[in-house]
Amino acid sequence: MTTFPAIPVIDAREGGPPLIARVAEAKMRALLARARGIISPPALVAADHVARRWLARADNPYLAEIDSVAVLLGRPGAYALNTSYEWCCTSAVGPDPKGGCG
Repeated sequence: MTTFPAIPVIDAREGGPPLIARVAEAKMRALLARARGIISPPALVAADHVARRWLARADNPYLAEIDSVAVLLGRPGAYALNTSYEWCCTSAVGPDPKGGCG
């Protein structure tokens, strides 16, 4: 039988994502380090700049929280990683391996 690690429970009602970022800071920094291994530092800086501007133009309701995470990190990456799902960089589309259409 496969066992999985417990999902951490963080009461973020009073601290929101910035609190979660502080609690999970080591994992967040490891994720950013991995991204920096895939994306060159200049490209990450550029992606972060574009992502921050896009979030501001879109009037993203979470921008202040992402800003606080970026301050906590103290280096580029928070905005780019936050928007990577919206920009489809973390998903893929391909044919159904079983040949179906749904």
